[in-house]
Amino acid sequence: DFSSSVGNALSVAKELVDGREQIDVINVMPHFEDVLIGDTVLDEKTRQQNRQETLERYLAENGHDGMQAHALTGDPGTTICEYANRVQADTVVIPSHGYHGLDRLVLGSTAERVVRHCDAPVLVLRRHDAQ
Repeated sequence: DFSSSVGNALSVAKELVDGREQIDVINVMPHFEDVLIGDTVLDEKTRQQNRQETLERYLAENGHDGMQAHALTGDPGTTICEYANRVQADTVVIPSHGYHGLDRLVLGSTAERVVRHCDAPVLVLRRHDAQ
C-alpha cells in the first residue's frame, strides 16, 4: 500500500539481510474484473503491469536500490506464502495495519495468514500508530 509502515519494513529487511544479494519485495492485489475508465478498459494484466512499474519506481525513489519488485495478483495472505515457499525465502518481513475487533473481522489479517501458513520465519512489524 506504499504507506510509511512499508518503508519501515523495507529498512528492517535490509538490516536483517545485510550483504545478501537479493531482497524480493512483493505487492499483492486481489483479483478484480476488468475496470472501465473513460473509454479505456483496464484488464488484470495491465493493472498488474502498472503496479509493477509503480513498485519499481517506489523502490528507486526511496533508496531501496537492489531490491527486486514483484507485483502479483491473488489473495494477499496466500500469495505471499506461496511466493515465499516457492523461492525458499529465509525470512518474510511484513508490516501489519494493527486492525482489531470489527475492522479485523471485516478486513481480515494478511499478516496473521502469513504467520500461520508460511514455511519461512515471519517478522511482523506493527504500525507505529496502531492501537
